[in-house]
Amino acid sequence: DPSRSLFGLCVPCSPQVERAEEMGNKSSSAKEGGSKSTEEVRRPRVQRPKNALELPTPPEDFMMLAFNKEQKAALEALSKTPPSPKLLQELLGLDNAGLPPPVLQKLFSAVLSSATSKHEEGGNWLGAVAWRLSKSPADARIGLLFDLFVDEGGEEGEGGEKELEGERLVAMLHFLSWLAFECAVGERGTAVSESCSGDLPALSAARFLARSELKRYRREIKAHHNTLPVLRSWISKQLPAAADLLGTRVLQRLEEQSGSATETETNDPQASVSNILPVLSSPSEILSPQVLYLLQPFLPPSHGILQRLFSSKANGHSFNRLSHHIVGYKGATLILIKDTMSRVAGILASHGWIDTLSFQGNDGSALFTLSPGFSVRRAVAASDDRTAARNAPKNFCYLNTKTGPARGGWPAKGMGAGGEAGRTSIWVDGDLEELIWRPGDKACGTFDAEGAVWRPENGKIAVVEVFGFGGTEAEAGVEQYRQRRAKAAERMRKVDRAQMFGGRQGWSENPDKFILDMAGITGASDGYREDVYKNDPTVSDPET
Repeated sequence: DPSRSLFGLCVPCSPQVERAEEMGNKSSSAKEGGSKSTEEVRRPRVQRPKNALELPTPPEDFMMLAFNKEQKAALEALSKTPPSPKLLQELLGLDNAGLPPPVLQKLFSAVLSSATSKHEEGGNWLGAVAWRLSKSPADARIGLLFDLFVDEGGEEGEGGEKELEGERLVAMLHFLSWLAFECAVGERGTAVSESCSGDLPALSAARFLARSELKRYRREIKAHHNTLPVLRSWISKQLPAAADLLGTRVLQRLEEQSGSATETETNDPQASVSNILPVLSSPSEILSPQVLYLLQPFLPPSHGILQRLFSSKANGHSFNRLSHHIVGYKGATLILIKDTMSRVAGILASHGWIDTLSFQGNDGSALFTLSPGFSVRRAVAASDDRTAARNAPKNFCYLNTKTGPARGGWPAKGMGAGGEAGRTSIWVDGDLEELIWRPGDKACGTFDAEGAVWRPENGKIAVVEVFGFGGTEAEAGVEQYRQRRAKAAERMRKVDRAQMFGGRQGWSENPDKFILDMAGITGASDGYREDVYKNDPTVSDPET
């Protein structure tokens, strides 16, 4: 409006004038609404944010404040060399990442283009690349992952947005699991490799996540395709530190290349990746680091460490030893069972275990297989279908150390989950010898039917491991339970041997009192008896 400009410059209006104009615009729009078509009033589509390598960098002095001393030294030493494909390949170190060639080529081209443009401007090209990959907004870094793996020649989804589907999505999740392992190894040395010595296939876990879990998440937010907003929201909630992985890898390689890598962990919270993989208190012969990372969407918080409560190799191959180490634990547990055919199944129990003849637990529990195929069966009671959740059985978990009435009878000695009495979906027998996995059992209404199929269903147990998520306070519950059991056993052992074998007031003289004494109500009738003998001199006290 010319009346509000001064020498061609816009002068801001007062808040009162803006509100009056806004109300006038709404009124005029309402009057003209009938004459406008839907296309004319449709809002323009919001432009997708750029990925990390397309973002502008802050001033160089400010940008360098984001790095610690070792990283600055590496940037200064290596940035003197002009960017080249060979240097970038050495910097990223992705030769063993298993990336599809088109994705790898796209990544190198994007990084080289970003570095070259900054180098031509006379700036610190290496600092700019490192900042964009490690310090830029997390949404932009997830956008970079999306752009790398999306098929540019594929069809556009709703709203004209690209979709990330099929093997491209699987490859991205598999790449993230590889990066998680490499970053954790770079921070904690060989401890990560030694603590997880299993050989579980991470690719199987990536396929399950791409097929099942992302579909479940889309259903929750009412989306139909794996577009960038869906992927950004899902990754940030389900795969911790995913946005940090590529940047952390670059920073670690920088320090290695410059020779300034240190054995101690950095104090920079953004550079720290200790939350990528849970720390295991003791080694696992079943878990692999890559699968442990992809398991995180299903696991409860671990207080920074997974405490190994039981190992059949370390604590003895016995069901009684297993129950001895987990009954009374006041926290969630991860039960892993591996058979002699290298198949792995397990139970995620979100509750503390008790020794009982009936089912226990809640809808936070889940069943899973890790090998040969990765699958997770969630509790139906936790589903979005309220009717199905309300009517679902509550046969979550079971643990009993008492021998059943007969072979194959119920309640039986053992551990299981799902299914029904006498036929659980997963079963570990009372001798810790046999594992049975029944996926999609029609008799199981407690857990959904999406599980890997085993043939045969049963196998001989090789290794059993149990990890706890509750920390030291939850582990203290086991010791408290043992102390209560010891006190109860001690009370049962305190039997008056004189009474048992014909001594003072034994079974033959006073059976009623003997029974009361055995029940712990010792001396309950002594006062009444003394009054009778005292008031009636004709009656003689047999104890005198």
